[in-house]
Amino acid sequence: MSKKNLCLFFLIPSFFLLIYTFYKSEITWGGLNREYYKPYYLFSLAVLFFSFFTFFLKKKTILTLIIISLSIIFGLYIVETYMTLNKISVGGTKVNKKRHDIYKKQTGKEFDKRSRIEIYRDEKKINKNISIVVSPSSFLSNKKIELFPFAGLSNSKTINCNENGYYSIFDSDRYGFNNPDDVWNKNKISYLILGDSYAFGSCVNRPYDIASALRIKSKETVINLGYNGNGPLIELASLKEYIPNEKKIEKILFFYYEGNDLKNLSDELKNEILLKYLKDENFSQKIKFRQKEVDNLILKKIKEYYKRLKVNNIKVNNEISTYSEIFKFLKINKTRRWVIFNFNYYITEKPEKKVINEFFNILKLIKKLSKENNSKFYFVYIPSFNRYNSLYYNNSDYIEIKEKLKSLNIEMIDLHDSIFKELKNKNNLFPFERYGHFTIEGNNKIAETIYKLTK
Repeated sequence: MSKKNLCLFFLIPSFFLLIYTFYKSEITWGGLNREYYKPYYLFSLAVLFFSFFTFFLKKKTILTLIIISLSIIFGLYIVETYMTLNKISVGGTKVNKKRHDIYKKQTGKEFDKRSRIEIYRDEKKINKNISIVVSPSSFLSNKKIELFPFAGLSNSKTINCNENGYYSIFDSDRYGFNNPDDVWNKNKISYLILGDSYAFGSCVNRPYDIASALRIKSKETVINLGYNGNGPLIELASLKEYIPNEKKIEKILFFYYEGNDLKNLSDELKNEILLKYLKDENFSQKIKFRQKEVDNLILKKIKEYYKRLKVNNIKVNNEISTYSEIFKFLKINKTRRWVIFNFNYYITEKPEKKVINEFFNILKLIKKLSKENNSKFYFVYIPSFNRYNSLYYNNSDYIEIKEKLKSLNIEMIDLHDSIFKELKNKNNLFPFERYGHFTIEGNNKIAETIYKLTK
């Protein structure tokens, strides 16, 4: 075999991998999942570049590289076969089955194995006014929209997530947030909450989320502006748009999740609409008066999402086709997910200094808004599951944030110090002691701690 043909062994697959990645990212998903496909773009481009480099190598060297590559591919398929036959989950252990067994033992019920889009389809047959959670962050890469939403579909039953054996469903308020609608009619607001999925109340039903538990303990009104996937800039924008200026707000709680808030901010800083909230203190989309437009955006996103899942055979039907399973095997789906999961789980990328600086600028703006509204501003620090379960956890950001908050005279409620530090089994506050959002007990402890430290 000629040297040229040997080089084509690398060139042709890398070329087709790049084309396939482009097809999945830009055609199938219409650019909505570009961040997910970014590593595949980088990998295919790297292999493509390497394949051109092989033309300058000796034939014997190329043959050695081919043998090594085939050995790696063969090894990956052995791993994929093992994981498939043993039904091993993404994390590398039989976590899902263990969760299902524990849930059945505790409740006598079967763990709901449906996907979110499946339950949406099933519930839609019963109740037309049903929605699924659509994160504001899902609009970050869409440069065509003229309105950036900060919540979901208004006045609808909204399907959230399943980490505890059942899908949490809540009735959204007039603006699409996870609140009883009547909170907007109150003259006095005791707490206004900003944050991501932890503030939002992911995977538990009301009244077991933090905001609801805080309502019960304080016997006061709590408005929750948190939503899945939010970062600090979206939270600032949400506060600017929805703060009820004509009403007294006693306390503003900014929930900071150390697991990904700075990464989220890095993505948010690339959005032109969101940047206006940072650069112009008077900027507003007047979004309170444009709820119909927000609802239309959310409905359109749900339709797109449903369509993409159908195209990709991602369990929209009760049974996944044999063809789909074979195709997943050929793409070494389980092994890839395992590698990506563990890479993301253990490796934390240090945010750029610019992102850190903008983060503190956002806190200054929120503090200023709080002061103008005669509200007390609290920074609530939420530790991640990885802090207690990863050897790779780096607490440099934690120390820097604590020191900076002190210099800015912003009061910090450190949930690590207040709750987790003294617990023998910290994992008890997470679903089935695995990575996820807090359990009902965890949310209750957090609400109790916040209430004690702010009353």
